[in-house]
Amino acid sequence: DADEGTACRLVGRFSPVSGSFRICEGGRKISFESSKHLPRQLAVSLEIPTRAVLACTSEGSVLSLGVQGMAGRGIAFEYNSAADCFEAAGALAQAGLMDDDVLSDSEEQDDIGMEGIACAVLDEVVLASRFSFAFDVTGCNLVAWERCHRVDDAEGQAPARRSAGIMYVCEGGLIFLPDRHCKGGSRNSLTTAASIFEKGDVERVNLLFGGLQVVGLRVGARRASTTRFQIGLARDWEALAHAVHHLVADRRLEEGKDDQEYDGGAEAAAREAAEEARGREWIRQLQGRTGADLRGDQHLLAAVSGRERPSEGAWGDEVPFRSAASGGAGVPQNAREILWLKLSRADELKARYPAGYARGLLKPPVGGVHRDPEIVKAEAEIDKDVNRTFTREDLRDCLRAVGKREGSNRGAEWFTPKLRRVLLAYAQHNRSVGYCQSLNYLGGIVVVVVDAEEDCFWLLSAILEFLLPKTYYGDLSGVMLDVEALTALLERNLRAVKERLEMTHLPLTSFAAQWFMCAYVNVLSGASVIRVWDCLLMEGVVVLFRVALALLKAIEGELGMATEMEDAVAALQRARTLEIETVLQIAHSCFGSGVVDLSDLMQLRSQAMSAMSKKR
Repeated sequence: DADEGTACRLVGRFSPVSGSFRICEGGRKISFESSKHLPRQLAVSLEIPTRAVLACTSEGSVLSLGVQGMAGRGIAFEYNSAADCFEAAGALAQAGLMDDDVLSDSEEQDDIGMEGIACAVLDEVVLASRFSFAFDVTGCNLVAWERCHRVDDAEGQAPARRSAGIMYVCEGGLIFLPDRHCKGGSRNSLTTAASIFEKGDVERVNLLFGGLQVVGLRVGARRASTTRFQIGLARDWEALAHAVHHLVADRRLEEGKDDQEYDGGAEAAAREAAEEARGREWIRQLQGRTGADLRGDQHLLAAVSGRERPSEGAWGDEVPFRSAASGGAGVPQNAREILWLKLSRADELKARYPAGYARGLLKPPVGGVHRDPEIVKAEAEIDKDVNRTFTREDLRDCLRAVGKREGSNRGAEWFTPKLRRVLLAYAQHNRSVGYCQSLNYLGGIVVVVVDAEEDCFWLLSAILEFLLPKTYYGDLSGVMLDVEALTALLERNLRAVKERLEMTHLPLTSFAAQWFMCAYVNVLSGASVIRVWDCLLMEGVVVLFRVALALLKAIEGELGMATEMEDAVAALQRARTLEIETVLQIAHSCFGSGVVDLSDLMQLRSQAMSAMSKKR
């Protein structure tokens, strides 16, 4: 038995889950445990008897298992390299030789003994009419349902209670109805017998082998409890678990809902205070340091990207750039503005010019001087674009991601005028670029994160001066070069994806150019964009390529089934729903500095430039 498993990802039709795979109990079981430091991903704890594995195949870095009694396509694990995958397959084959008994007929059958029980499944209309007291009408919309056994493990109570019935996954939460009440009965009897978990009452969902575990508060007694729903292997328990997980994970995005509604006022306030204190620590540690110094700080890199911290050297009393209490990566919300200004070198750029420089750029000409026609044209384009930069929902998502409330800024009234002034000042400042489409998206994120308008101008200027290639926004030649470089990286690392895009006649330029020029704004969710920009400012433009490769790798399975361009486009659109911490972990583990680095990128750009010159 290995003390530590091999790092891999559980993959399927849903968001990948990162964790570790190992063979335990002398080869009798294989297990997979999800990573604890990625709190937003589904918690997974699988233990599968080796004798239940009917088939094992490996292709590249993916190990696929056919499991007796499991619905769908079995289960698959994706490793960081083909060598790790081959090693795991070999170990599994050796374990199978030591335990070659197959499951008995009784074990193969539904192990929770519910076959043959007569019951009726309630439809959406019945659910809405009989349980509307728990959810609003739209909250009763049915997402999924499945037969199961419910096992309650309430704290301080024994033995655990067990009952058979149906679990309904609705938009508003979960409903469990025992079998004896499924066929009918009055509204009062149904609502009395039903167990209802509103979204705010569910803290966590764990995926188990053959079932799932819901951890939260029981609504009636308001006591902490753990409820396990045991589902037969012949049913699609994995799909149901993911449906529940995403229902719970998305609860914070509902309009008008506050975190304290779900987490409990005192507990949420304590977490918020701890996060603010962490931010103050970061701000203190950032004082007096330059962007170049910070970009070389391995502790800061680990805190921002989620990588392993350096172990050498004593840290002293204060941990450098302490991670969140949850163990997750990310920048404290109250420290992000100062960190971005330093990493981008905006503070250095600002120091070269007189105070109030940006404000002076917006002053109207005096003495009968005519305005530059190029600036007049740029202003007209800006006026068209600023109003369609973010929808109200997108703006709200971005504000929440940086810990701000829309109401504290007088709704959305502040956003458009502020963005307009920042873009117009930049067009005056850099006449060679002026204004072009996609700058409004970059400016939109800057305006959301940074409060002072002058600092917004300098952050946008620094990003376009030092970070993103200048040729992205002039003649667009730079973005075409980088799309060619990405094509070469796909050929090297994800050839199947490249071939599938070509087969479906979906050119890489049709989506990758937007990814690069907008730095994933309006491609990913607001919270995901903020995290990508944290890494982008820390590590440089190479992050754009690593994230692009990670997104394509995450949807590789769906792309592999695409036969038409529409199928491929639909797979690409799912990128917005991917968990960003999972994407960043793929980017680091599969396409890190050993695979995609700046020197390699410069070489690919040079080769692309030579190829384009020959075509001309």
